Amino acid sequence: MNTEKVEKRTADLYDDLWNDLTKKDFLKYKLRLRKTIPESGYTGKICLDAGCGQGAITSIMSEKAKEVYSVDIGKKALESARKNVKKRVIFKKSSLLNLPFPDNKFEFVVSNGVIHHTDNPAKALNELKRVLMPEGTLLLGLYGKTGILRYVIEITSILLKWVPYRIIKKILVILGFNPLMRYYILDYIYVPVRKRFSIKKIKSMMDGFSDLRVTSDYPKGRLNRIIYGTNYFYITARKHKKVYK
Repeated sequence: MNTEKVEKRTADLYDDLWNDLTKKDFLKYKLRLRKTIPESGYTGKICLDAGCGQGAITSIMSEKAKEVYSVDIGKKALESARKNVKKRVIFKKSSLLNLPFPDNKFEFVVSNGVIHHTDNPAKALNELKRVLMPEGTLLLGLYGKTGILRYVIEITSILLKWVPYRIIKKILVILGFNPLMRYYILDYIYVPVRKRFSIKKIKSMMDGFSDLRVTSDYPKGRLNRIIYGTNYFYITARKHKKVYK
């Protein structure tokens, strides 16, 4: 599948999922993400939300950032984000593989759950690095490779991906799943590209960064580590002082 087809199918899926979210769903999702976005990272800074979806992270950063720019490949996602974000933000329709910004523009860049849905994560990561200022901070949210949940998701995706999206969505509606839960489920099953990274692998890809730190918002404890593992994790890093070439 070529890049254009991947991006169109991805945009169509998320446009539909984000369009279903109610204001209550948005606020609940925003509350969860607030715990993972360090306030010190965006306060008084020029920030980029790379793959903004319905705008939860954009909304958080807009509260205290100097400037916020947000990009997404989905037209409806951007429409939802504009409605959800009350403060002034500059929105642009764009792929992460070719960001419409000059080098070294942003002090803080967040890309939550996006580069693993591209057909070229290394190129997407390089673009994020390009637009980040020297000594700026990058925060990525990524699918990992460990935990029982990871295997449950992969098996479910294999079994159900041949069933039309609309059928599974209708079943979830009938069963009473709210829009946010439908998002979590349908995202895993139907997104056209879903790549997973070991912590070692993503660190090896982050040439030009230091102070790498891995976190997770999953529940703590030994049993939870077995269940959730690194099914989803966040990595924060600081770009080297040397100007990007």
